[in-house]
Amino acid sequence: MYVPLLAKECVAFLCGSLPGDDGEPDPIGTCFFVRGNQRFYYIITAKHVVKKLQVAEQAYLRVNKGKRQPGDPGLGVIYIPTDLSRWLDHPDPNVDLAVLPLHPKEDLLGVEPLVAGGTTKSGSFRIAAMHVEDIRQAGAFLRSNNIPWPPNEGEDVFFVGLMTVFPGRHRNLPVVRRGSVALIPNEPIRGAYGESEHYLIESQAYKGNSGAPVWVLYFGNVLFPLGVLSHAYPQLEELDNVPNAERAYYNFGISLIVPMEKILDIIDSEAERRRRGETNDELTQGAQLAGDVKSDFTREDFGEALKKVSRRRPKSSPPGQASSGT
Repeated sequence: MYVPLLAKECVAFLCGSLPGDDGEPDPIGTCFFVRGNQRFYYIITAKHVVKKLQVAEQAYLRVNKGKRQPGDPGLGVIYIPTDLSRWLDHPDPNVDLAVLPLHPKEDLLGVEPLVAGGTTKSGSFRIAAMHVEDIRQAGAFLRSNNIPWPPNEGEDVFFVGLMTVFPGRHRNLPVVRRGSVALIPNEPIRGAYGESEHYLIESQAYKGNSGAPVWVLYFGNVLFPLGVLSHAYPQLEELDNVPNAERAYYNFGISLIVPMEKILDIIDSEAERRRRGETNDELTQGAQLAGDVKSDFTREDFGEALKKVSRRRPKSSPPGQASSGT
C-alpha cells in the first residue's frame, strides 16, 4: 500500500502563540480541507483542538508556500491568522468535530489559494481538498458494488497528521500512520465530550494527530474518507517503582474516529445553506457592479474573476478517488 500525494496535501497544521512566546507559533493539531459545491471550502478538525487554541493569543493555519519567485528556493510555510469565533461545532455537543467555513473571496487574508491543482499562482499557498461529494456518496457507491460500508473490522486504514516533535522546518511534513479497523460498534462510545458514534481503529495516535483525516483504501489505491481522528483511547495503569507517581495513563493502541459523514451535519445545516446563498448573492452583485459578469455568469466565470484555479473531477472517478481537481 502506498499513500497518494493528495492525502498529504489536503492536510495543514493548526498553531497557536501563547502569551510570552517568541518565534514561530507552536503546532497544536491537524486539520484538512474539504471542497463544497460551487466555490465554498471548509477546514475540518477535532473540536478539542479548537478549544486548545482558545488559550492562545492568536491562532494560525500553517500551510505550505506555493509557487516560488525568482531567487526563491520555493521552500517555506505561511501562517494565516484564523478567527476562532467562526468555527462551527457539531450540533451534537458530544461529537468531537469542528468546521471553519471559508469565504470564497475575503478569507485567508487575501492570500491567493491554490485549489487542489498542479498549477500555482504567484504568492499563493499550496493546498489540496477532498470533495464533499466523496463524503456524501462513498457509502452508496461501495454498497452498490457489494462492498460493506462502514468497512468491516480488519480493513486497512491510514491517517495523515502532525507530529509535534517534527512538523517540518521549511514545509509542513505530516506523518502517515497505518492501522486497521478494530471495531464498528452499533452503540455509542464515550469520547472526549461524552457518548456518541465512533469507529475504533488499531493505530496509536499521539499529541498533534487529532483532527487528521482517516482513510480506508479499496480497489488498490482508491481513497475513501472514513472519519476524523479524535484521540487515542487512554488506559489507566498502576505504576510501580516510580517515585511520587501512583497512577498514570498510557496509550492503549486504539484510537477513536468520528465518522466522516458527521461533517455533513454542519455543511448541510440550514444556517450554512443560508450563508452560502447570501454569499453567492453578495459576490454576484459585487461582480455585476464592477462590470465583470455577463447575464449568463457561470461558475467558470467566477473562478476566473476570483483568480482561482479549479479543475473538474473526471466523471468516471468513483467517490473517494480524489483527483487533482477535487
